Amino acid sequence: MNEILKEMNGSNLVIKLNRPAKKNALTINMYQKLTDLLAEAQNDSSIKSVVFCSTSDTFSAGNDLIDFRDNPPIADDAPVYKFVRCVANFNKPLIAAVDGLAVGIGLTLLLHCDFVVITEKAKLMSPFVNLGLVPEFGSSKLLVDLVGLRRASNVFILGEQISGKQAVEYGIASFLASKEDVVAQALNVAQKISSKPIDALYASRELIRPKNDLLRIIEDEIECFKNQVQSINAKEAINAILEKRKPIFNHPQ
Repeated sequence: MNEILKEMNGSNLVIKLNRPAKKNALTINMYQKLTDLLAEAQNDSSIKSVVFCSTSDTFSAGNDLIDFRDNPPIADDAPVYKFVRCVANFNKPLIAAVDGLAVGIGLTLLLHCDFVVITEKAKLMSPFVNLGLVPEFGSSKLLVDLVGLRRASNVFILGEQISGKQAVEYGIASFLASKEDVVAQALNVAQKISSKPIDALYASRELIRPKNDLLRIIEDEIECFKNQVQSINAKEAINAILEKRKPIFNHPQ
């Protein structure tokens, strides 16, 4: 099965996560494919925007934990970091249609999207600390900027869930749509974008989404993430989930 599907909708590239049996959990191969598609879209003047969606009722459950355990992203050029940098530097509008779970990078990807259409029953979560890890993808800045320090602490530190309705209230998502219409609504936004004068649109996007601080923060996060993913507690957390038991964390004196 092709786990990443692509199709054109007018002048807009639609990227569909297609691993329903695993709740669209992302592997290194999927990250590489996503990066390749975005790089192609970046260089194709006929593509005006990119829409992320899913073929199932889950957006993404985050990293595939078995793949993550067996291929930890400890190198600077790991596929996940290539994807993160590619998205952060992408200069065309990004849109997401979200239903069901959006966990870990399934959530932090949304923070880079210009528009997010979401269902009321969507569930956004960031279990980084529970996994012995740290926020990534610029989320330590982007989420705090959007929802404030207190709510961001609830999400990152306590692992609290955000509903679709809350995502709109907090500014993470643009508006609600029904399960049946969420993708169609996202495509409608993309079609509206494609009718705009693209030079002014892209220039405006650059002005309202300055990159310099964000790119520096992303690199700082990557360094911290690379260290944490090799830690005893991260390995224990992932193994405990896979073995269906409670983790036993090491607490240095």
